[in-house]
Amino acid sequence: MKSLLVLLNVFFFAGITYGQNNWKSYNNQPVKQMVNVQTDKKGEPNNNFKQVVDYYPNGYIKTVETSYGNKLDVTKHYIYENDELVSIFEKQMSFTQEKPIYNIELVEETKNNYLPLKSEKLEIYDVTSEVAEGDKSTITYTYDQNDRLKSSFQLYQLTDNLSKGL
Repeated sequence: MKSLLVLLNVFFFAGITYGQNNWKSYNNQPVKQMVNVQTDKKGEPNNNFKQVVDYYPNGYIKTVETSYGNKLDVTKHYIYENDELVSIFEKQMSFTQEKPIYNIELVEETKNNYLPLKSEKLEIYDVTSEVAEGDKSTITYTYDQNDRLKSSFQLYQLTDNLSKGL
C-alpha cells in the first residue's frame, strides 16, 4: 500500500512539473506564451507575419509582439493598476527608421477590467516628457458575448491645419 502511495505521488508531481515546464517564468511567476506565424501553401512558416503574445498568470495579456516581415515590428505593452487595464504602450519600428515611434493608448472605460471599451490614443509619444506630438484619436471597441473583438473604430481629431487634417 505504501509503495502504491509513493507511486501515485511520483505521477502527481511529474504531472505538475510537466505543466510548469510549459510556462515561462517572469518575476518568479509563470507566464504563458502563444506564437502565431503565417504559413505558405505547404504549411511551412514564412517570414511575412509572426505574433508572440505573453500572458500573466491571471490570464491578462502582458505583451503582444507583431512582426510584419522586413517591414515593421510593433510591440504593445498592456499596463494594469489593481488588475484593471489603464493603458496600452506601443512601440513601432520599421527597418527604414533610425529611432522607434512610441504611442500610448489611455484606456477610459473597460469591460471586465481587462478589455478596452473606450480609449484615447496619443501618437508620437515622448516617454521622457510625457507629451504627444502626433495626432490624437478616440478608439471605441465592441465585443460579442464571448468577449471576442467584433470591431474597433478610431476617430481622429482634426487639427486647425487643413493640410495636416485632410
